[in-house]
Amino acid sequence: MSRKVVIVVPGVPPSLNEWMRWHPYARYQRSQEWKQKVAWVCAAGQVKSFVRPVTITLTYFFPDRRRRDFDNYSGKFILDGLRPQVIPDDCSEVVKELVIRFAHDPKDPRVEVIIERAA
Repeated sequence: MSRKVVIVVPGVPPSLNEWMRWHPYARYQRSQEWKQKVAWVCAAGQVKSFVRPVTITLTYFFPDRRRRDFDNYSGKFILDGLRPQVIPDDCSEVVKELVIRFAHDPKDPRVEVIIERAA
């Protein structure tokens, strides 16, 4: 029996390049905002906790078609928000695979998070 959850988080977090240029306090604030946003979406959708190892797929829907580097959207802001409500930790023992995808949606920028039990 496989369990799969889809979570949709409005907006797209800043790239790590952008985030690193900010003052440390601004970085902390934005990190906390994203952590809380993801946690709120999970709580509002009553997403239940996964205990077993999982595979997480993040699809970033950007409002434009600019080129982007995958390593600038590592998923840190999203994964931190999933802890501890949905996954106990974001370490390699819990998250066995992390897939990052990019897409385009000018009317609805968002991050779609798919969490599934790892094989």
